[in-house]
Amino acid sequence: MMAKANLKVIEKVHDAAERAFILCRGIVNPDGTIPELIYMIEDDTELETVGTEFDAVPENKQMWTEILAAREALKIAETKLLDYALNAVPIPQKEKTILTESAKTNYTTRQKIIEIVMNLDVSTLPKHCIIAF
Repeated sequence: MMAKANLKVIEKVHDAAERAFILCRGIVNPDGTIPELIYMIEDDTELETVGTEFDAVPENKQMWTEILAAREALKIAETKLLDYALNAVPIPQKEKTILTESAKTNYTTRQKIIEIVMNLDVSTLPKHCIIAF
């Protein structure tokens, strides 16, 4: 949960920086709306120009590096949680193999297993199944 919260905070700061960048440049879409984020700029040429200018700002580059690191940290934390879930709960080997492979390739399955394990009452598990991350 900490890794997920950290990623959300960094992404919100990044989004705010994009909005401020767009407002400072006075960018308006053809329909008169102000794009909230760079990818929402409808003019492809302007989109590319603004994206390049935004990425050239050192603070924005650093923020993007932090976002990538936070995404990787979240992926690692989720993988540990999935491993815990699939090893702590008694599941027949065939189903465990199917779930393990599906969690690697299917986002929905991965999120559903994480949701289930987050709601798991660990007090009902044998002590050897409870591990610290």
